[in-house]
Amino acid sequence: MCVILCQLVFVSLPASLKHSAPSSLHIKRSDMPILEDKGYRVRVVLGEGNGQQSYEYPVWQVSILDGYCLLPH
Repeated sequence: MCVILCQLVFVSLPASLKHSAPSSLHIKRSDMPILEDKGYRVRVVLGEGNGQQSYEYPVWQVSILDGYCLLPH
């Protein structure tokens, strides 16, 4: 069995970049730094998070994080 997960993120660009040629990135999960501790796990998909930087660096300042946090009952 093969499972492929994909996330598509569309970013509204500043007016000066609206007519730029479209582009895309393919970022492998293995290239995403992981921030993990008791109760949370976050992958830095693009940009920076808590001192960790993604493999790909965005042209404009943006961070995309994917994770979860367990809240106490």
